[in-house]
Amino acid sequence: SRWSKLSEALAQASPGWIGDAFLFAMLGQWAAVLGFRAVLAASSRWLPVFDVAEVFFVSQLGKYIPGSIWPIVAVTQMCRKHGIARRAAAISGLLALIFSVVMGGLLGLVLVLVGKSSGASGLWCLVLLVPVVFAAMPPRLIIPSLTLSLRLGRRATVAVGPSVRMLRVSRGR
Repeated sequence: SRWSKLSEALAQASPGWIGDAFLFAMLGQWAAVLGFRAVLAASSRWLPVFDVAEVFFVSQLGKYIPGSIWPIVAVTQMCRKHGIARRAAAISGLLALIFSVVMGGLLGLVLVLVGKSSGASGLWCLVLLVPVVFAAMPPRLIIPSLTLSLRLGRRATVAVGPSVRMLRVSRGR
Protein backbone atom coordinates (compact mmCIF):
# COMPACT_ATOMS: atom_id res chain seq x y z
CA SER A 1 0.00 0.00 0.00
CA ARG A 2 2.98 2.32 0.41
CA TRP A 3 4.91 1.34 -2.68
CA SER A 4 4.77 4.88 -4.07
CA LYS A 5 6.50 6.31 -0.99
CA LEU A 6 9.13 3.56 -1.06
CA SER A 7 9.84 3.99 -4.76
CA GLU A 8 10.09 7.77 -4.28
CA ALA A 9 12.57 7.35 -1.42
CA LEU A 10 14.65 4.87 -3.43
CA ALA A 11 14.68 7.21 -6.42
CA GLN A 12 16.08 10.00 -4.25
CA ALA A 13 18.71 7.80 -2.58
CA SER A 14 22.22 7.61 -3.93
CA PRO A 15 23.16 4.13 -5.24
CA GLY A 16 26.38 4.37 -3.23
CA TRP A 17 24.46 4.92 0.00
CA ILE A 18 22.15 2.02 -0.78
CA GLY A 19 25.15 -0.23 -1.42
CA ASP A 20 26.86 0.95 1.76
CA ALA A 21 23.67 0.38 3.79
CA PHE A 22 23.36 -3.13 2.40
CA LEU A 23 27.03 -3.89 3.15
CA PHE A 24 26.79 -2.62 6.72
CA ALA A 25 23.53 -4.51 7.27
CA MET A 26 25.23 -7.74 6.17
CA LEU A 27 28.28 -7.04 8.34
CA GLY A 28 26.00 -6.34 11.30
CA GLN A 29 24.19 -9.63 10.83
CA TRP A 30 27.45 -11.53 10.56
CA ALA A 31 28.72 -9.83 13.75
CA ALA A 32 25.49 -10.90 15.48
CA VAL A 33 26.12 -14.51 14.44
CA LEU A 34 29.68 -14.41 15.76
CA GLY A 35 28.48 -12.83 19.01
CA PHE A 36 25.83 -15.51 19.43
CA ARG A 37 28.45 -18.16 18.70
CA ALA A 38 30.72 -16.81 21.46
CA VAL A 39 27.88 -16.64 23.99
CA LEU A 40 26.75 -20.15 23.06
CA ALA A 41 30.30 -21.41 23.50
CA ALA A 42 30.52 -19.77 26.93
CA SER A 43 27.48 -21.68 28.18
CA SER A 44 27.92 -24.89 26.21
CA ARG A 45 30.47 -25.48 23.47
CA TRP A 46 31.79 -24.09 20.21
CA LEU A 47 29.84 -24.97 17.10
CA PRO A 48 30.98 -24.56 13.51
CA VAL A 49 30.16 -21.06 12.32
CA PHE A 50 27.78 -22.21 9.57
CA ASP A 51 25.78 -24.31 12.05
CA VAL A 52 25.50 -21.28 14.33
CA ALA A 53 24.47 -19.10 11.38
CA GLU A 54 21.71 -21.57 10.48
CA VAL A 55 20.40 -21.61 14.06
CA PHE A 56 20.67 -17.85 14.47
CA PHE A 57 19.11 -16.74 11.18
CA VAL A 58 16.25 -19.25 11.18
CA SER A 59 15.45 -18.56 14.84
CA GLN A 60 15.29 -14.83 14.13
CA LEU A 61 12.28 -15.45 11.89
CA GLY A 62 10.41 -15.97 15.17
CA LYS A 63 10.42 -12.19 15.63
CA TYR A 64 7.66 -11.97 13.06
CA ILE A 65 5.31 -14.25 14.99
CA PRO A 66 3.17 -12.47 17.60
CA GLY A 67 4.72 -12.87 21.04
CA SER A 68 8.30 -12.02 21.81
CA ILE A 69 9.42 -15.45 23.05
CA TRP A 70 9.51 -17.29 19.72
CA PRO A 71 13.14 -16.56 18.72
CA ILE A 72 14.32 -18.03 22.04
CA VAL A 73 12.04 -21.06 21.63
CA ALA A 74 13.42 -21.60 18.13
CA VAL A 75 17.02 -21.33 19.39
CA THR A 76 16.38 -23.94 22.07
CA GLN A 77 14.78 -26.35 19.62
CA MET A 78 17.36 -25.89 16.88
CA CYS A 79 20.34 -26.22 19.24
CA ARG A 80 19.08 -29.63 20.38
CA LYS A 81 20.08 -30.93 16.94
CA HIS A 82 23.67 -29.99 17.83
CA GLY A 83 23.59 -31.59 21.30
CA ILE A 84 23.20 -28.36 23.27
CA ALA A 85 20.89 -28.40 26.27
CA ARG A 86 17.74 -26.30 26.05
CA ARG A 87 18.62 -24.22 29.10
CA ALA A 88 22.10 -23.39 27.78
CA ALA A 89 20.65 -22.47 24.38
CA ALA A 90 17.91 -20.30 25.92
CA ILE A 91 20.37 -18.44 28.12
CA SER A 92 22.72 -17.95 25.18
CA GLY A 93 19.90 -16.59 23.05
CA LEU A 94 18.80 -14.24 25.81
CA LEU A 95 22.32 -12.97 26.48
CA ALA A 96 22.96 -12.45 22.78
CA LEU A 97 19.70 -10.50 22.55
CA ILE A 98 20.63 -8.31 25.52
CA PHE A 99 24.10 -7.60 24.11
CA SER A 100 22.60 -6.82 20.70
CA VAL A 101 20.06 -4.38 22.09
CA VAL A 102 22.61 -2.59 24.26
CA MET A 103 25.25 -2.33 21.54
CA GLY A 104 22.67 -1.28 18.95
CA GLY A 105 21.36 1.37 21.30
CA LEU A 106 24.85 2.70 21.93
CA LEU A 107 25.63 2.77 18.22
CA GLY A 108 22.34 4.50 17.49
CA LEU A 109 23.06 7.08 20.19
CA VAL A 110 26.47 7.82 18.72
CA LEU A 111 25.03 8.13 15.20
CA VAL A 112 22.30 10.50 16.39
CA LEU A 113 24.82 12.67 18.16
CA VAL A 114 27.24 12.69 15.24
CA GLY A 115 24.50 13.46 12.73
CA LYS A 116 23.54 16.98 11.75
CA SER A 117 20.06 16.59 13.21
CA SER A 118 18.85 19.75 14.92
CA GLY A 119 17.11 17.77 17.66
CA ALA A 120 20.30 16.00 18.69
CA SER A 121 22.06 19.08 20.06
CA GLY A 122 20.66 18.62 23.57
CA LEU A 123 21.36 14.88 23.68
CA TRP A 124 25.15 15.11 23.98
CA CYS A 125 24.94 14.37 27.72
CA LEU A 126 23.59 10.87 26.91
CA VAL A 127 27.13 9.95 25.86
CA LEU A 128 27.87 9.84 29.59
CA LEU A 129 25.70 6.70 29.72
CA VAL A 130 28.14 4.75 27.54
CA PRO A 131 30.60 3.95 30.37
CA VAL A 132 27.68 3.15 32.69
CA VAL A 133 26.30 0.63 30.21
CA PHE A 134 29.69 -0.99 29.72
CA ALA A 135 30.23 -1.10 33.49
CA ALA A 136 26.89 -2.89 33.88
CA MET A 137 27.80 -5.53 31.28
CA PRO A 138 31.11 -7.07 32.41
CA PRO A 139 31.08 -10.87 32.44
CA ARG A 140 32.08 -10.85 36.11
CA LEU A 141 28.76 -9.15 36.85
CA ILE A 142 26.57 -10.83 34.22
CA ILE A 143 27.41 -14.42 35.15
CA PRO A 144 26.65 -14.08 38.91
CA SER A 145 23.50 -12.09 38.12
CA LEU A 146 22.34 -14.80 35.76
CA THR A 147 23.12 -17.51 38.30
CA LEU A 148 21.25 -15.64 41.04
CA SER A 149 18.24 -15.12 38.76
CA LEU A 150 18.10 -18.82 37.95
CA ARG A 151 18.39 -19.78 41.62
CA LEU A 152 15.63 -17.34 42.60
CA GLY A 153 13.47 -18.87 39.88
CA ARG A 154 14.33 -22.29 41.33
CA ARG A 155 15.96 -23.36 38.10
CA ALA A 156 19.18 -25.25 37.61
CA THR A 157 22.09 -22.98 36.86
CA VAL A 158 24.13 -23.21 33.68
CA ALA A 159 27.86 -23.49 34.05
CA VAL A 160 29.64 -20.85 32.05
CA GLY A 161 33.10 -21.79 30.86
CA PRO A 162 36.10 -21.11 33.10
CA SER A 163 37.07 -18.15 30.95
CA VAL A 164 34.79 -15.18 30.46
CA ARG A 165 36.82 -14.21 27.39
CA MET A 166 34.09 -15.65 25.17
CA LEU A 167 31.51 -13.26 26.62
CA ARG A 168 33.88 -10.35 26.03
CA VAL A 169 34.27 -11.46 22.41
CA SER A 170 30.48 -11.50 22.01
CA ARG A 171 30.27 -7.89 23.18
CA GLY A 172 33.00 -6.73 20.83
CA ARG A 173 35.72 -6.02 23.37
